[in-house]
Amino acid sequence: MVVILAIVEGITEFLPVSSTGHMILVNKFIGGEYLSPTFINSFLIIIQLGAIFSVVVYFWKDISPFVRTKKEFVSRFRLWLKI
Repeated sequence: MVVILAIVEGITEFLPVSSTGHMILVNKFIGGEYLSPTFINSFLIIIQLGAIFSVVVYFWKDISPFVRTKKEFVSRFRLWLKI
């Protein structure tokens, strides 16, 4: 059950649709009623940390606050304002 939800999360996380919505629907369709709502909610939150962490690692050079020049500082500061 958890493996199926993790696969759904991995496939749909970077699509322009809600991966959380997909996981909720899959949980209902495959009969995840035996799992407690607390577990499901915790799982939905924690599994997305992997995707968030991977984006931060991938873009670390662009979003890192440690800069060497004023031009880099201004550029990254503007990027952080957008985030």
